[in-house]
Amino acid sequence: MEQTKKLPKHISAEFRPPQDLSEAEQKVWREITDILRESSRTKISDADHELVRQYCQLTVARNRAWVEYNKKPERYTKIVTGICSDGITPKITLKDNAHYKTWLECNKQLEGLLKEMELNPKSRKLSRESAAKRTMCKEAQS
Repeated sequence: MEQTKKLPKHISAEFRPPQDLSEAEQKVWREITDILRESSRTKISDADHELVRQYCQLTVARNRAWVEYNKKPERYTKIVTGICSDGITPKITLKDNAHYKTWLECNKQLEGLLKEMELNPKSRKLSRESAAKRTMCKEAQS
């Protein structure tokens, strides 16, 4: 109950990690919701539940892909697809490393989610400027 008292009005006590998230995803959930609760951003609400869920899943997938990629950090995988016409030289095709590809895709999607949640540098700057303008308007009205 004590945690409920700390929650801003825009984040209800029901804003808890879904039970179907993995342990690692639930840890990310707690980290990101703490950040959201402490930020000056006031737009996060229970309606953002799915957005935060996606953030958690993508973060864990990205981190796992990076760990796997670093076990054998080659950007491309060489695949022998046959033998050249000389009968000796192998035909080789380069294929993207699947872990690297996953890592890149997760980063792209996370960038969009962070922008949506206003947790990127540009959004924070705009939020600070907006808060400063509101303060100046309130002072002018007084």
